Amino acid sequence: MTAPDGTAMPGVMIGVDVGGTTVRAARVDDLGRIAARRAFPSHAEEASLPADEAFEQFIFRLVGAIRELLGGGAGATGGCVVGIAVPGPVDTVTGTVRRCTNLSFLNGRTPGVVIAARTGAEVALMTDIAAAARAEQVAIGAESGRFGHLRFGTGIGYVEFEGATAIELFRDGDAHLEVLRAGSAFTYPCICGLSGCLEAYLPSSWHDEERRNWSAEAAAAFETVVFRLRQRLGGEGVLVIGGGRSTADRHLAQRIDGLAAEGEMPGQARVRRAVCGDDAGVLGAASVARGMLEPRCARL
Repeated sequence: MTAPDGTAMPGVMIGVDVGGTTVRAARVDDLGRIAARRAFPSHAEEASLPADEAFEQFIFRLVGAIRELLGGGAGATGGCVVGIAVPGPVDTVTGTVRRCTNLSFLNGRTPGVVIAARTGAEVALMTDIAAAARAEQVAIGAESGRFGHLRFGTGIGYVEFEGATAIELFRDGDAHLEVLRAGSAFTYPCICGLSGCLEAYLPSSWHDEERRNWSAEAAAAFETVVFRLRQRLGGEGVLVIGGGRSTADRHLAQRIDGLAAEGEMPGQARVRRAVCGDDAGVLGAASVARGMLEPRCARL
């Protein structure tokens, strides 16, 4: 890879974390260090625009941020690897955003394909939970073996890796993952149409005072899901728990710290607290993109 002045830029990647309110982008070097950052509102100007115009505004600003991070104009992005992490399910083969609740103008669109066409960069699209998980996996040195990441943000997400490969988990339409359901003994209905989902007991927007203060049933649902995930990953695995709510919610924070303090348990994955904070999305997006695009990047 080369910079605008023609000097070598080995391993330079761009990670993009598309959030519901803010888009964060960063240039990441081959050692996983952030060299430069940019950010802009996700949809401050798009709320009242038709979907096509909103999408164009989004692409325009993101392309501009990528070029700024590489320190050049329209020709600066050739040979760059870009990873874009979005909140919601995506088709990584076609690069299509299947559903993005907070940014509906992305639904059914292929932002990575458009950005690649306009910049000449190699672009990979992924879910935000997969990006965050990869960042945490690399940060704690758990790049071999089974790794799981349970993340409490606007929603509750979970993803697994076997080494550097993400494992596809069963999802029935828009329902929550089966592994995030506490079981038949938990009957509280969830907005996804199922019952017993962890998110039904620990929603991001709490209107129920009892659940907001961690009822005994909510605590039991959390402990049940975590126990099953630890068993699923096995004694050699690692389960990292993070996301903004993992620190903002003192009840959740205390439980995570307690689990991490337990150390090793026979037949169960170790629990660790997430360490990457707000940088997880951009760091992971860059890392996942490099892995997904490695065969193509070899010729750059």
